[in-house]
Amino acid sequence: MVSKKTGISMTELRRHQDKVIEFRKRSRMKAERDQLKAHVVEFIEQDNESVMMPGKADAKLYEGEKRQIRILTDYMSNIHQRFQAETQKKISLALFCKLRPA
Repeated sequence: MVSKKTGISMTELRRHQDKVIEFRKRSRMKAERDQLKAHVVEFIEQDNESVMMPGKADAKLYEGEKRQIRILTDYMSNIHQRFQAETQKKISLALFCKLRPA
C-alpha cells in the first residue's frame, strides 16, 4: 500500500533509519525544452507574426537587456497552427502560449 502511493518499496524504506527520504526534483528534458522555447520565440519574433513598436519608450528591460516591445498580428491559436505547419513540431496550444516571449 505504501509503495502504490509513494512509489517506495518497503525494503527501501527499511534501509533508511530515520524514515525520511529526500527526493530531488528532476529537470526533465531541460535541453529540449530550452531548444523548443528558442524555436517558439524565434518564430513569434518574425515580422509576419508580430510587429515592433516604433518608439524609444516602447522598450522593456528583460533579463538585463533592453528589448523592444512587439505586438502580435494575429491570434495565438492561428500563430500556433502556422508554427506547427512550418516546423512540423507537435506541441499543445497551452505549451506554445507558455513558451512565448515575455
